[in-house]
Amino acid sequence: YDEEMQTAFVRYRTEAGDERVVWHESRRSIQAKLDLASGEGLHGVSVWALGLELPETHRAFQAKLR
Repeated sequence: YDEEMQTAFVRYRTEAGDERVVWHESRRSIQAKLDLASGEGLHGVSVWALGLELPETHRAFQAKLR
């Protein structure tokens, strides 16, 4: 978990030696982003590929939108 980015990630190397990083959104990371947007007075957020995440991320959005 990257405390600065507030998101979990995994870092690995391919067989060719290239380094890759995969960031994983969770309820915790979505909540951190929603709190940041709210704290900065933003009126909304944008989500890419909505529908591919876990049900827990939907709950984070629902809790913030109430």
